[in-house]
Amino acid sequence: MVTNFSNLSLKFDSFQSLPVPSLTRVDSVCEDVIEEEIIPGSDYGPYGKDYKEITEKHLKQIALDLGLIKLHWPEKSIPDADQRKHYPSSYIQNNNKEKLLLWYTENFRRHYHFVYKDRKPLFLAAANECGLQKMVCTTIRPTTIRFPEFRTWEGCSSFVADHLDYEPLEKPGLPPEKLFSPTAVMERQKGNIFEYSILLTSFLIGSGYDAYVASGYSTREFCKFDQTRILCPGLPDFTLREEEPEEEKGTKYVVKPPADLQSKFLLEMEMKRMHKIEEEEQKLRDEERLIIEEFEKPPPDEIFGTRVHSWVVVLPTSIKVMEPFFIDPLTGNKYQLSEPNYLGVESIWNTTNYWVNLQSCSEGCKNMKFDLMDTECWEHLLPGEPRQIRSSEQVDDEEVSLYNILAEKHLDMPASWVKKICISNTVYENRFPNGKKVNLYKKAKLERFAPYVQEDGLVTRITTYADYDWSDTIWIYEYYHNRADCLLEIRKNLLDNSIMEIFKRGRDDCLNEHSYFVGGNGVEDKRTMLFYHKARTDGLKKLEMDPVYLIENFQDRLDYLYYRKVDYQPRGQGQVEGPKRNVLKLVEEFHRNEEKIADKDIARRTFAVADGHILLKFHYTLGKITAATREFIKSQLTEMAEGLTFNPELTAGYQTDPTDVPQKQLYLFNLLEEQLQAEENSLLSIRQMEDEVSTVLKQRYHEMSEPNLEISIFNMERNELAKESMKERDKQICAQVARHVEGDIDFLAPYFARIGNPETITQQQALKIREDCISDFKHLLTERMNRIQENFEKLGEAIETKNMWYEQEQDNLTRAEEEAYLKTNTEMMFMLHVLATRLNRFRDLATIRYQNLEAFFLADKRLNILY
Repeated sequence: MVTNFSNLSLKFDSFQSLPVPSLTRVDSVCEDVIEEEIIPGSDYGPYGKDYKEITEKHLKQIALDLGLIKLHWPEKSIPDADQRKHYPSSYIQNNNKEKLLLWYTENFRRHYHFVYKDRKPLFLAAANECGLQKMVCTTIRPTTIRFPEFRTWEGCSSFVADHLDYEPLEKPGLPPEKLFSPTAVMERQKGNIFEYSILLTSFLIGSGYDAYVASGYSTREFCKFDQTRILCPGLPDFTLREEEPEEEKGTKYVVKPPADLQSKFLLEMEMKRMHKIEEEEQKLRDEERLIIEEFEKPPPDEIFGTRVHSWVVVLPTSIKVMEPFFIDPLTGNKYQLSEPNYLGVESIWNTTNYWVNLQSCSEGCKNMKFDLMDTECWEHLLPGEPRQIRSSEQVDDEEVSLYNILAEKHLDMPASWVKKICISNTVYENRFPNGKKVNLYKKAKLERFAPYVQEDGLVTRITTYADYDWSDTIWIYEYYHNRADCLLEIRKNLLDNSIMEIFKRGRDDCLNEHSYFVGGNGVEDKRTMLFYHKARTDGLKKLEMDPVYLIENFQDRLDYLYYRKVDYQPRGQGQVEGPKRNVLKLVEEFHRNEEKIADKDIARRTFAVADGHILLKFHYTLGKITAATREFIKSQLTEMAEGLTFNPELTAGYQTDPTDVPQKQLYLFNLLEEQLQAEENSLLSIRQMEDEVSTVLKQRYHEMSEPNLEISIFNMERNELAKESMKERDKQICAQVARHVEGDIDFLAPYFARIGNPETITQQQALKIREDCISDFKHLLTERMNRIQENFEKLGEAIETKNMWYEQEQDNLTRAEEEAYLKTNTEMMFMLHVLATRLNRFRDLATIRYQNLEAFFLADKRLNILY
């Protein structure tokens, strides 16, 4: 359905009966005032001697202070034609719907200020980077970023806080004159507080959150991004927590304690005295704390309550949000509505509408209601509510009538004029402006490290800051002169106490750097390492390191790789990747694989990481003096967002035989995909090798600093491990000998002893011995079975009693008691299962054991008379 806005009448629920002022251009007002006649014969004009001529500049400043919206649109807001080519058309001109929205907004502004004459002007529109005035709602560009970090509000807010540098408002009591687009803010990596909020809201809406830009008032510390009085969140908790001693379980019989012969009155008086002393000490501590707080209290703010500020509001209509909360775009921290630094909300907006707050903010924002459907609390700019915030009863797609269609015929918010926000891998990894970003609380903490000279030869001290891989690194560089120990430089890391010292040895023109790797980056030093390739899974044989390159030599690899070289970007040239160095180029060389065709067997592979090129050189074919080559140019990340696409124009190759058929696009696509995966794997292998080298160097330093004597495994007197092994072996031998002895036991010896151990026995005696042995065997089996059955029944009764106790007392149990019950119940159930298994096994083996006994009788020669 196409809505016709030509005959649109502007109506407001609360402003309907008010007169509509005429809409007058600022330029015409300037001309009328300037051309006004001055009464002749007066030295100072008709307004006295303090009269100053009103110029166009003064009137434009007044229009800015009142928040007026320009209702004329020049064709060329940017005078330079070449500069206009770099901007889309939406940046330099308004379409008809945007013009209609600005007319509607100016009418709304005049109605609003006619009713609320004491309130400050609303921030409804501002000029963009091209000088064209745009409605603030259309400046938000909802964008979904492909990085996993942007799936949560914490990730979005931390990226915005890290990526941008803060520019305070020129006039703290007024909104900004210009409001750059989020794309321009991303490119500049700096912006004011409103640009912070709009960029963060764009990310949050794209991630599924119901986010709004809030315009209001805040304290001086929040407006100036002053965090000097905020506790550093990275400091560890040094408070000692005393563990409560476990109460001993009461026993049935206890020794009666001796009689207490101390005077209860004296003990009570001593306790009162100690309590009084503690109260006096606490009073002194409280007085000292109040003095310190009064001393550290910031000076009063002369314009308190009028400082314009902006932040982000997230309402609970979105995912994983149960109650509304605020987000400070400068720090990325979450605040509740009761945060005292937020003094009041003037208005909020998103991509669908603009709402003006009608509630009182005398007590801040803690009592505010964020039900945007409530017209007593919020006045909306555009009539009608967006479909996503209507109740299910109001939206019924099955029943659509002509009346409903005409009722919905009103002005809605135009689409955003901002182009899509793109974040590349480079921008995402180097998220900090110029590779680093300094927080104010770090500055305040390290102000005591100012440059100065000391008696120990310290010439200067320089503090540097860096934030790499979401971890803070703060180095202190100290330079010395004329030290007895020839110390030139020492570097200290304040966070993990890492130290790197550089000494001067020999003559002045001969410097030797020596590093102590307690956290320093020793990977960048020049060194060579040799490895035994058969003991490694990657076949590494030799490793050469340098500040600008790394070379690896391999042997006997399954992929025939034997050489790899990595070229790094020198430190200080461009942005860096934190403790990792930027990779410029990666070269790999392979041996010949006879199972492949030479024209398809890669001999040399070059990844120009910085330039985005992949160069392949294949092995020489028999009888050819040249080798085939292939070059790929990687597509932009924006083109690869939904999957890898192949462009034949981004590849070129050379074939040794000009009569060969050109390679098919499917083969080239698979080859490109294979090389991209190989590049990713090679870079990952390089990073793992750097970590491995750093680990080896730290281990070597630890071994050199704390040497331990190695004991031979053959030294039985001092090698404790060998001692334990020998003892275990002796136990096994003793157990084996005992089993052999047990196997030679004569079970019928007691029965033959009863009749005097005769050399020959009669059939009646043999039968008597057999029956006695069987009777004793049955008695033994019955006794064991009864014992197991008795233990099984007792344990079952104990479990039932325990369960009945738990059902009666489960509401009064503590968490520790409940966990103890569950643990005991699990152990008892396990023992019950073991007893049941043993009882069943005992019953199943009874017949087999009886058969074995009969076999024993049959094998004994002394009982042959029975058979």
